Formats: sequence, C-alpha cells, structure tokens
Amino acid sequence: MSDELSFISSLAKAFDQRGREPIKRAVNEILKEDSERTGGIPQFHQFMAVISSQIECEILLFREEALIASLSLLSGRDTATGLRPGTYTLMLSTGRVLWQGELSQEQVLWDKAFPDESLPLAADTGTDQDHSTVRQSLLDGEILMSVCPGLGAGSVQIERANSV
Repeated sequence: MSDELSFISSLAKAFDQRGREPIKRAVNEILKEDSERTGGIPQFHQFMAVISSQIECEILLFREEALIASLSLLSGRDTATGLRPGTYTLMLSTGRVLWQGELSQEQVLWDKAFPDESLPLAADTGTDQDHSTVRQSLLDGEILMSVCPGLGAGSVQIERANSV
C-alpha cells in the first residue's frame, strides 16, 4: 500500500475493535502524522471530506404519524416549537429512531410543569436555571435532547454533546 493510503490500514484496525474510542485514537494518530509530514496526507483529507458530507443527516420530529419539524445539528443545536401533549418520535432521516415517547401536559405546558413559577421573560432566558422537563442522552451520549414547557406549547432542543 502506498504511503499516502497508509491511513486506511490504521482505520481498518480501529474498526476491528469495539466502540468509538479506537476510531478516535486512530484518527488522532493520522492527524498527528499528517501534521508532521510535509504536504500532509491529501488523500486522508479527501476521504474525510467525502465522509463528512455523507454523515450530516436531518433529524425528523413526528407527532403521532405527522412530520412536524426537521432539525439539523450543523450549527451544534436546533429547536422545534409547538409541542403539545401526544406521542412523539425523533428519528434520523435514515429511519433510525433516536427517541420515542409520550409527552404530557406537565412536560410541555409551563403552568402544569411549574405551577408556582411565572414564565421567565425573554431577557431572563439566558440564566443558568434549567427549566427542561425531559433531558435525554441519545446516540451513546453524542446528542442531548431537552423538552422545555411553554405558555401554550412546548419546545424540543437537540444539541451535539461537544457543544453543550
């Protein structure tokens, strides 16, 4: 195998092991080698560009059977509003279900979730106080989902774990 494609055997060995850590270590080793080599490893960068373009997919939110939002993690987080009590499914556009569950009035309506608290003003929403009623880690901790109650309807926020 040519020196420019040596990264393939490193990745293959990492994929033979279980879990994400061996893959992360292999990529870090390849990047270290890339930074030490004059001109880098252009084929590795081309490979990663192709992989990255294929990885980003939409996250779809369904209420009952109806699609109500399409979310993206390109910026690190995204929010869908208008949640009312009902059964919801959060899935990748590939069809993989990330989460499915029933959201009650107590989870999506502020006066039911926090009857003794007034709804924070927009200027106060940057505080450290967390008013989510559901927090769920998805994809082995890679994504965090939070449901926040609102005045007439709630919202769901998804964010990459490394942007939390």
